[in-house]
Amino acid sequence: MKPTVLLVGDNMVDTWHIGTTTRQSAEVDIPIVDITRTLQFPGGAGNVKKTLSNMGCTVHTIVKSPTFEVKNRLVCDGVQIARWDTKQPFSVPTLDMLNDPDYTQLKCDALVISDYCKGTINDTNISILRQISKRVPTFIDTKRDPAYFNMSEALFFPNEAEYNLFPSYRDYFHLVTNTEGATLLYKQKYKQKYLSKPINSVCGAGDVVVAAYAAQTLSPDPVHTHPADFAMAAAACAIEKPYTVWTTREETIQRLKEFA
Repeated sequence: MKPTVLLVGDNMVDTWHIGTTTRQSAEVDIPIVDITRTLQFPGGAGNVKKTLSNMGCTVHTIVKSPTFEVKNRLVCDGVQIARWDTKQPFSVPTLDMLNDPDYTQLKCDALVISDYCKGTINDTNISILRQISKRVPTFIDTKRDPAYFNMSEALFFPNEAEYNLFPSYRDYFHLVTNTEGATLLYKQKYKQKYLSKPINSVCGAGDVVVAAYAAQTLSPDPVHTHPADFAMAAAACAIEKPYTVWTTREETIQRLKEFA
């Protein structure tokens, strides 16, 4: 039976505008880009949901309403040269609906929080999440001070810069991605690397880590490896992909075999 995850967080869409240039603008010294294709991927909590589903979980999602954020990225001749964010209307369940019987009676095996500080989680509904976290393992990826939540089975920082903002949380995980691959550090000691070949993008790598760690913790038929190892291998697979990255359980297991 698949584990059931309640995912709460900020939903986004990553839009990649891809093109080439052969000339500069006469008005200002910037390239004139000929857009050849546009790609869209789920971002934020949407990317976490995609990875959790790929890892074999059933996911119930509660995200921000009535708008969601679109992160637009412009890639010219293989190099990202600009990003701009917009908001669009969106209609999905909100945290207030946790008071509805469909949600209060929902039996989940874990709570995953993907908090980009875009408004889904606030002072009004945080108490609801704390109540849920007392019943099930909770996994948090947040952009704010983790003390705000006062709950966690595992806390993740998607990069070293954000991890260093909160020195009192040295007992938790943070992801380091560089030219050598993916490294998930725990208590500054966990340094096994899973090399990538080659690295194409780290956009969404933090989403992959929290989803893979949670999925491996909950898996009824787990690969015999620690969730941190599983999450690192997932990140290594993901950052080989272009644009907003993701991976599957099958790819992750294959990567683990390669480095056994």
